[in-house]
Amino acid sequence: MLKDPFLAPSLKRLGLTRPLDVLYHLPFRYEVLTLTKEAPVFFGTEPLNVTGTLDRLPVLNVYSKHRVISFEIKTHFKETYQVLAYNQTYLMKALKLHESYFFRLKYDFKRRLFILVSFRSLAQVSKYPLYPIYSLTRGQKNYEFIRLVEATLKKPVTFPYLIPETLTRKYHLLPLLQALKMIHFPKNEAAINQGYRTLKYYEALCFFLLQKDYQKPVSNDYLKLSKQIDASRVNVFLNHINFPLTNDQKLAIKAIYQDLKSKRLMYRLLVGDVGSGKTIVAFSALFINQSRQMQGALLVPSEVLARQHYENAKAYFKETDLCLIVGGQTAKARNEIKNRLKNNPQLIIIGTHALLGNQIEYLSLGLIIIDEQHKFGVDQRSKLVQKVEAVDLLLMSATPIPRTLSLTLFGDISLSTLKEMPFKTRQVTSLIMSSEFPALKTLIDATLKLKRQVYIIAPRIEGDEASVADLKTDYDSSYPGLVSYLHGRMKREEIASQLQAFMDFKKPILIATSLVEVGIDVKNAGLMIVYHPELFGLSSLHQLRGRIGRDGRGATFIMVSDEARENARLQAILTSNDGYKIATLDQEIRGIGDLNGVRQSGDSNFKYLNIIRDEALITCAKKDATDLKQHISQDKALEAFMATASKDDKVG
Repeated sequence: MLKDPFLAPSLKRLGLTRPLDVLYHLPFRYEVLTLTKEAPVFFGTEPLNVTGTLDRLPVLNVYSKHRVISFEIKTHFKETYQVLAYNQTYLMKALKLHESYFFRLKYDFKRRLFILVSFRSLAQVSKYPLYPIYSLTRGQKNYEFIRLVEATLKKPVTFPYLIPETLTRKYHLLPLLQALKMIHFPKNEAAINQGYRTLKYYEALCFFLLQKDYQKPVSNDYLKLSKQIDASRVNVFLNHINFPLTNDQKLAIKAIYQDLKSKRLMYRLLVGDVGSGKTIVAFSALFINQSRQMQGALLVPSEVLARQHYENAKAYFKETDLCLIVGGQTAKARNEIKNRLKNNPQLIIIGTHALLGNQIEYLSLGLIIIDEQHKFGVDQRSKLVQKVEAVDLLLMSATPIPRTLSLTLFGDISLSTLKEMPFKTRQVTSLIMSSEFPALKTLIDATLKLKRQVYIIAPRIEGDEASVADLKTDYDSSYPGLVSYLHGRMKREEIASQLQAFMDFKKPILIATSLVEVGIDVKNAGLMIVYHPELFGLSSLHQLRGRIGRDGRGATFIMVSDEARENARLQAILTSNDGYKIATLDQEIRGIGDLNGVRQSGDSNFKYLNIIRDEALITCAKKDATDLKQHISQDKALEAFMATASKDDKVG
C-alpha cells in the first residue's frame, strides 16, 4: 500500500479522496462464509461451502482464451472433489500443499466436477463470517481495500454533523462510526440491519435539515407576477404534435397551463412510467412558458440526455430559441451563451448541472423543469431555484411516490400522473439466461441480421469479468469493429462519437453502464443483455428495458444470471410491464440487509432509505429536523453544518 493511499489513482477514480469517503464506500454484497453442514445427495445450482485440504499441487493448463487451474481437495465431508478455476493463475502460489482452506464451489453437471467461485483462508473465515465485497476499479484488490477500511476505522474521523444524543437515545441509534463499522464487518445479518437503521435516519434527518432553502421559494403561499399567456400560440403548438396525446398528457398539460397562468408559483411533480410521454409534456410546458415571454430551463442528469433532448426539441422550437449548456464548453461558446441569456427573453435552455454555474445568469427565468429529479441532490435543485426571486417548478420522475409520502418529502406539492401509454404496449420479451456465450451470440447475430442495435449493460465500468472494460474486450474478439461503449468517465467528444456510431449502425453493439437507463432513444434497438441483474434495482431494470422495442417491433430483454437465489426476485420483471407495480414491489422487497446485493444501482438519490418501507422513519426525521431548525441559534454545530453542507451535498 502507498504511504498516502488517497494518492492512488484507483481510489481517485472511485471518488475517494478523504478517510470519510472510504468509510461511506460500503460493501455491495457479502459472502456468507458458513460451511455446508452435510454432503448433498444431489448437487443443485446453489454454491457449496466446504473446507478442503490439498493433497497434490494445482496444475496449470494454458489454452487460447483461458488459463485453467485444476486441483483436488479432500473436504470436511471426507470426500474428494475435483475443482477447476478459470484465469486465476495467482492460485498456483496461493494454494499450499497439505494446508486447509475455505472453498465456495459450484457443481458443473456436464463435466461432473466443481468450479471455484472463491476461496478464503481459515483465518479470514474466523475474522469475517460475512466477508465484505466492494465495488472497485481495475488494479485494486478487495483484500487491499479491506485493509484500508480497517486502518481508517482506527483513525479519528470527523463527521459533518452528528445526530443529537437526545435523538440517538430516543430511537436507540448507534454512533455513526460504530454503525459504519458494523456494516463493513458484520458478525451477522442483524448487525447489518442495525447499522443501516442508523444511516437511514441520519440520511433522512440531513435531507430535511437541508431542505429549507429548496422549499421556501416555491411554497404555494409565495406569489409571482402573473403574465398573459398567448393561448392561440399554445393551441397551434399542441396541434403541431404529430401523434395523439393521451388523456393523462392532456390533463397534465392543462394543469401546468393553469399553474403558469396563476399568481401562485407552480410546484408540481409529474410522474410517469418509462414511455408514458413525459418529454412532450415538458416541451409543452416550456412552450406555454415561452408564450408568456419568459425563459425556461430543462435540467437533466447526463450530457447524453441533454444533447438528445436538445436535438428532439428542434422539431418544436426555433433553433434560435434553443440553447444547450453542458460541461466542458469552450470559453467562446460560454460567452455566446451568456449573450443569448441576456438578450433573448424567450430562450429555452437545456442542460446538465452546468446550468447551476455561478457565471450563468438568466434574464427572465420563469420555469424550471428537473427531469429525473431524484438524481439531483437537494442543494443542486435549490441552486437553480435560487437564481431568480420567483420561478415555477416542475419535477419529473419515473418512480411512483405515494401521495402521503410526496407531501412528506416535497411539502405541499401538486401531483400529475401519466398512466396511459401514447402508443400500443411494446412487444418486449423478457428472459433470464445463463452466461453461456453461444446462446447469447445466437440472439445477437439474429438481431444484427435484422439491422437492429444491441445493448450490453454492465454494472460497473471496470474491476471484474462483467465490467464495461472486460466485456468490451470479450465482444471485440467476436465482433471486431462493431462494438461501441459508453460510461460516465469518458470525455464528452468520445461519448458523442460512440453514441453516434451506435445510432448510425456503424457500431451496432453498445456496451454501457446504466447511464443509458434514462432517456436514451434509439428506436431501432431490438436486444438488451444485462449482466449481473442482481446488482440493479427492479425499477432500474424496468427503465433499461424501456430502451428497446421503441419502434413498435418485437424486442428481447435478457438478464444474465447464474444465481438461482436471485432469479426469484427477477421474476417480477418477467411477469409485469407495469412500472408502478415494479417500483412498489422493488421498494417492498429490496431490504437493505440483502446479503447478495446490499448496494444496488437504484432509482433514488437516497443511498440508504427505502421510501416505501421507511415511511414512518422519514416522517419522524422530518418532524425532528423541523424542531432542530426552530432552535438553530442554540445549536452551533447545526448552524455550522447547514452553512457548509449546502456547498457539498454529500452526506453519506
